[in-house]
Amino acid sequence: AEVLDAEGMWVGPGFVDIHLHGDGTDARWEDDPETVAAYHLKHGSTTMVAYLPYTLPKKELLEATENVQKLLDQGKMPNVYAIGYEGPFINPNQGANSEAAGRTGTDPEEYVPLYEACHGKIAQWMYAPEMDPTGQFGDFLREKGVTAAIGHTQASPAQIRAAVDRGATVVTHLYD
Repeated sequence: AEVLDAEGMWVGPGFVDIHLHGDGTDARWEDDPETVAAYHLKHGSTTMVAYLPYTLPKKELLEATENVQKLLDQGKMPNVYAIGYEGPFINPNQGANSEAAGRTGTDPEEYVPLYEACHGKIAQWMYAPEMDPTGQFGDFLREKGVTAAIGHTQASPAQIRAAVDRGATVVTHLYD
């Protein structure tokens, strides 16, 4: 085994971050994923999720997914566990930039290609239950084994309960 001399240094476990969008400066997953991954590794995040934002238009979100996944497939970001999504199926009234989302509901023509682009390895997918009135998206996530998170929402207690019954187990940015 390799022995490292850590005298005078602090040693601790690596940090696992399941929801981050960038490196704290200008680099973001959708623009410069390798820089984001390297920055966080240098500062102690040994495992992270490349969390893509709801503000990207459909085509650009798919392109960002394909780019990040290509780098993951090539082994260029070994500290990145998987992709995560913040939306894009969020309530447009709940969030700092929600008006940029521009989605009126869940759409299989958008979420199926995103799922396929990352080979089904999605760490977490956040959505607003009221944007999925038929439950088709929640059912899709459950059937595919994707961790469903509730967020950016104005859902009623009944809508939250329905999402939980469909498999939602995480809350993030609940009402933002």
